[in-house]
This record gives sequence, C-alpha cells and structure tokens, in this order.
Amino acid sequence: MIPGWSAILRLLTASLGMYALLRAWKASPAASVLAGITFALGGFVMLLLGHPHTNVIIWLPLLILTADKTLSAPNPWPWALLGAATIGAQFLGGHAETSFFTLLVWGLYALVQGSQHVRHNIPRLGFLCLSLIAGAALAAIQLLPFLELLPQSNYYLSRASSAQGQPWLYTHFWQDSLRLLTAFLPNLFGNPTTGNWWIGTTFLNYTGVLYMGILPLALAGAGTWLRRREWQVVFLGLLGLFSLIVISRWPVFDLVRQLPLFNVAATSGGFQAIYCFCLPALAGLGLDGVLHLRPASRALRRLSLALAIFAGIAALGLGTGYLILRLFRDQILVIGKAYIETHVYGKPPHPYPLDFYLNQLDDRYHQLLSVFDPARLILYLPLIFAALSALVLWALYRDWLRPARAGILCVALVLADVLTFSAGFNPSVPAAEVFPTTPALAWLAQHAGYERVTEIGRLLPANTGMPFGLFDVRGYDVGIGRYAALLHSLNATTEGYVLSEHNGHILDLAGVRYLLAAQSLPVSEDLTLVYDGEIKIYERAHPLPRAYLTASYQVIPDTSALLAALDQPDVVSGRQVLLEEPPSIVLPAGQPASSTARIQSYAPDSVTLSVDTAQPAMLVLSDAAYPGWHALVDGQEAKLYRANFAFRAVPVPAGLHAVSFVYQPISVRLGIGLSLGTLGLLTLLGGVVWWKELHGTEYSRRLL
Repeated sequence: MIPGWSAILRLLTASLGMYALLRAWKASPAASVLAGITFALGGFVMLLLGHPHTNVIIWLPLLILTADKTLSAPNPWPWALLGAATIGAQFLGGHAETSFFTLLVWGLYALVQGSQHVRHNIPRLGFLCLSLIAGAALAAIQLLPFLELLPQSNYYLSRASSAQGQPWLYTHFWQDSLRLLTAFLPNLFGNPTTGNWWIGTTFLNYTGVLYMGILPLALAGAGTWLRRREWQVVFLGLLGLFSLIVISRWPVFDLVRQLPLFNVAATSGGFQAIYCFCLPALAGLGLDGVLHLRPASRALRRLSLALAIFAGIAALGLGTGYLILRLFRDQILVIGKAYIETHVYGKPPHPYPLDFYLNQLDDRYHQLLSVFDPARLILYLPLIFAALSALVLWALYRDWLRPARAGILCVALVLADVLTFSAGFNPSVPAAEVFPTTPALAWLAQHAGYERVTEIGRLLPANTGMPFGLFDVRGYDVGIGRYAALLHSLNATTEGYVLSEHNGHILDLAGVRYLLAAQSLPVSEDLTLVYDGEIKIYERAHPLPRAYLTASYQVIPDTSALLAALDQPDVVSGRQVLLEEPPSIVLPAGQPASSTARIQSYAPDSVTLSVDTAQPAMLVLSDAAYPGWHALVDGQEAKLYRANFAFRAVPVPAGLHAVSFVYQPISVRLGIGLSLGTLGLLTLLGGVVWWKELHGTEYSRRLL
C-alpha cells in the first residue's frame, strides 16, 4: 500500500523519463508518448506499483539518457551531475536487486556507446564512473546500513545457498517458457482481481506477467527489423531477447543464475524489469519506423495482417477451448483427479490430505471456465486491440489515414489497452480498511502491552501486527542473523508453528504470552483460552518478561552448543542466562532478591527501563542483538552482551538505575555525513556549471 501522491509521482517519473529518452534519440512526440505510456502503465510498473521495485526501475530511462548525453554532449558536466543524482535516487528507492539490474543496463549501454569512439569516449567514461561514485555516496544514508544488514540477512544466505544447489541443466524450462504466453494474453492463467487465478502461485505469480500491450509488442518487433542498422535498436533488441530467454530458464542461459551477484539478485524479476524497459523503447522507435513507411509498403501490409491473423487464430483457439471445457466437464475432472493422485498428492511442496486437493478441483474448473468465457471479455481484450490496431495500420497502408493521425490513434489504442489490463490492481482504499481494527486486535491492544504474541498455524502474517502496536515474535518477515536462526529452530509444519516442548521453551525465552489460532488448541494449566471470537486467543502461563534480571550465567562460546542449551530448565525459567563471554562485573551466586525491571518506553530505536536490584545482576532484554545497539546505565555506556543466543544483556550494579538500549550504528552516522556532504558538493558543482553555462552564452553573444 502506498499513498496516492507517491503512485502518481512514480508513474510520472517513469513516463516522462521514457519520453525524454526517446526525444533525445530523435523520436517523434507521438512515438515518445507511446513509449512513456507503455513503460509506466505496462506489466512491471503497474503490477508492482506498491512495491519498492518500482521506486528503482522508474529511473532507468533517465539513467540511460544521462549516460548517452555524458558521452555525446559538448559539455558532459551537467549530464554527469544529473546522472549522479539519478543514481542516488534509484539507490534510495530501496530495492537492491532492482538497482543491480538497473545499473547493469546503464553500464552495458555506456560501454557499447563508448566503444564506438574509443579515444573520444574514454575520458567521458571516467565522468560516468564519477557519477556512479557520487550517486552511491549520495545514497550512503541507505547503502551503508544495508551493507551492514546484508551478511546477516537470511534472504541473502538462503538465496546464495539455493543458487549453489541448482542443477547445471534445468530440465523444466518448458514450464517457465509458458510464461512467455502472458506477453500476448496476460489473463490466460486468470486474474487475481477477478477471482479466477486458476493456475496458482506455485506455477506463476501474477506480478510475473509480461504483458506490455499488444500493439507495443508488434511495434517493437517491427521496429527491431525496420531500424536494425541503428545501434540503440540492436542493443535493446538483443538485451530484451536475452532477458526473455533467461526468464524462461532455457538450458545454458539459465547458468546466469549461478554467477556471482546474480545468484542473490532475484534473477527472474530483474530480467523481467529489463525486458519491460526494452520493449516500450523499441515500440516507440518502431512506431516512427512504421509511420515513415510509404503507403502500400509491404512491411505495413505484413504487420497489419500479422495482428489480424493473431487476433483471428487466438480467438478461434480460445473459443474452441471454451467449448471443450463446457462439453467435456466430466472427462476433464476425471483427468484432473488422476493428475492430483499421481503428481500432486504426497509430492513436495503439497503436504495436505488428498481431499484438500480434490475439493479444490471443481473450484479450479469453474475459474478456468470463467477465464475462457467470451462473455467476460477479460481474456479476449488483447485480441480486440490487435484487431483495432490492424485496422489502423491497414488504413495507413491503403493511404486512408495520414501518418500523424495514425500515430495519435496508436497512442490512444495503447493507452486503452494497458489501462484495461492493469485496472483493478491499484485501487484507492482508505487506510482504515486496509488495516481494520478487529475485536481480537482491540482485545490484544488492551491486554498485551509489551508482551509478545505469535500464531499457531497460518493466521497472521509476520508483520501484520505492526500497525496495531503488537509485538509479534516473528518481527518483520525478513529475518536477521541469530534471531532468524532461533526462530528457524522452532518445530513447524507447512501450516506454521506447532505446540511442542521445545517451542514452549523458545517462546518462554522470547516473552510470548499470547497465541493466536483459528482452531481450538488443547487447554491445560499452561494454556488458557482468554478470547473466543472471530479467532481464538490463548494465554501462556509462564513466559519470561520481556526484560528480567538474573545473577547466574553460563558461558558457552560454541554456537551449536549454545542453541542446544536453551532448553535447560534454569535458562527457560530465567534463573540463568547463557553468554558467549564472561561479564565485566562479578556476580554473586543465586538469584537477586527483590529485583525488578520495568520497561518505561519502547521505540524502534530505543528502549528505556527502570531497574531495581539488591545485588549486581545481568539485565536481559529479549530483543534481537544487532550491530549498532548500545547500552547506557545511568547515562554511562556499558558493555552490551549477546544473551541466550540471540538477545541482549547488560550488567547492572546493585541499586536503582535507569537503563537504556539505543540504536546508534556507525553506518547510519557515516551515511548521514557522506550523503549530506555529497549533496552539498553536487549542489555546489551544479551551481558552478550553471553559472559557466549562463555566462559563456552571454560572452558568445557579445562576440557575435
């Protein structure tokens, strides 16, 4: 979910950037508008408009423009500075994987253009390197903390290990190649906004649909052929084709996924972004190529007929498919049942009972039927736009239509096409309706306080509780370091966490008091049903407080042994804390008498506690240990220890003390300084360049 103004700014940045790029390539206004509309309203940007991917990819046209002008303009300084600002902006977009692919295209484009006039362009390539360095420095406020997070992210580690386990020859590429059909028929596998996504996300997520409009696809193909002598067209055509092949995971090409950086950079999504940039640019150039053809040109005739034949054959095939679904329902269900019994049930990742899948079979059949139903039109819209596009091109071929008017009609058709395709994916919804306060959430807000909650089964996504101030033990859905490893040690099925002795110990250590469940759980003296409404809420009897004091500790430096020792009774009860090094103060034996630790305030970057203990003790806070956290005891910094494998602890002397945990990472402080310094330097250089340009123009006028 994003604010409306943010969505509008993203779409404007994408469309205007592509428009400016094509105008710089001498494209006509109509062609530039068509390219801008296709890029901004096509598959990748619109389907991921609420995601950070689009914060990054929208800057790619402007990045290519600045690279082009830095290498070709008489004065490279203004464009190099604008390039640095653009690189910084895309880094600040907040999606490193898309930034990797965006800069990959930028670098490849610069190298190809620079290779054409090597002696002239070698110094200009140096300007581009400075742009990259300055852009990264401008975004240091985000990049440095990200680089600190990266080696501890379970996403990074799991992607790297997953890529290493991939076979050298991927044999299911034919399944991934079916995705190419969505470039022509985006709703062939259904549409989640209409409730008939029959193929399921195991095969393809709808955000992976490749549709950018049927006429832009045709124009991109025509433009690649008609303007094949232009190096920009060749570059975009080869890059777009290569991206499609990698997306389809064809043999040999699929090895790209195992290359360094590519193995952790969500390769399919990155190459999808590249394809969805190349095609609109080619479509705009293709429109100009088509409009410059003479009437009665063979190329015009062939393009018009190709669109008409596609519309006719596809309509015939889809209509036949609909009739088969209607006439042979029973036979199709029998085949489906046999397939489930032999290829789905008992096969990973399908852990549910057979009846679960058989009950879904009839639903899937009706979803498939609704997709192919001609009365619903959703599947047939690209065919309608293909037929209309064929009519426009035929009129141009017969000289019934002037090129200027044909260009306007093409833009209008593309606009209608991509708008009907993306309608429903980004509705305007009040925030209160996205995160409604249910009775169960209201009850938890009143009773949970600082104590944690979690789910049994699959009920509440990890970060859903954040808007309501709930402390879910799973935190955000991107786990980090030791804390992610601790959660990974919990016993779970594909349906989520289960009740077990080990899980009880870990949840006790993490301070989890409430369990949320959709179904009834076995009630005992350790588990009490406290809310029975739209869901069930159970209270656990013996969780440790979020913050507690203990004077007994055990030092275990080995990670595996430390994780195994968490089940010890003294640890689970809070009588002992596990450390990886001895504390800096001497602790007396036994539990501190009459000790209290109360959380006074809790914020994402600071926790303040009031501690009262009759003897020196270790204060344990069951929050994740992470670089950048510091502990202050009565305003004086104290050594912070990692406790119980993943949490924080600090020694406190006897007496009443104010203890604070504050997040002040050096990466953030350095990032702020570097970003502000770079911003000031770029502003100063921009002012100097502007002054020289202005006064240089005035001086030239005086000479004339």
